[in-house]
Amino acid sequence: MATEPLGLYPPVLLPVLDLIRGIPAGLLRQVRVTRKSWQWTGTDGSHRVNHGRPIPLPDLEIGPKVPWSGAVGPPHVIGTSGDVEVDIINLNPAYFENGVQVGGYSPDDLNVLDGTPPGVEWQYILQWPQGPRRYVLAPRGFTTSASLHYNIHLVATERVVPF
Repeated sequence: MATEPLGLYPPVLLPVLDLIRGIPAGLLRQVRVTRKSWQWTGTDGSHRVNHGRPIPLPDLEIGPKVPWSGAVGPPHVIGTSGDVEVDIINLNPAYFENGVQVGGYSPDDLNVLDGTPPGVEWQYILQWPQGPRRYVLAPRGFTTSASLHYNIHLVATERVVPF
């Protein structure tokens, strides 16, 4: 009696492999990225950054969405907490279901230098194991050179003292 081939992995190992696949991303990339923004409103009705009172706008968690829970996982960050410049790569473009954005990011979500309303301040907060650090989008820091993903290049707003 002939037995059916088991394929590359026996069926018993498939659930274990599915479980293990998520571990490296969770262990190796423990950097959470949040885009925070504020609308500055002056007493004279003007909108200039650092003039008047800042009103927080909704935060945007940046990273891949976990399909079964909708939670945002940590993105792929190139750099360390001591680097003045870091890159966040392979961010998915926005995708839609029934006309509603269900995942990914539009250029307006990430490219905060183009078309920013007056008086809006944007910062990216990277939550490193050593603590949070603030970054801003570098000039020409939003790239769409690859057809299936976006990359952003960030510059730290404060200097880390090496001693």
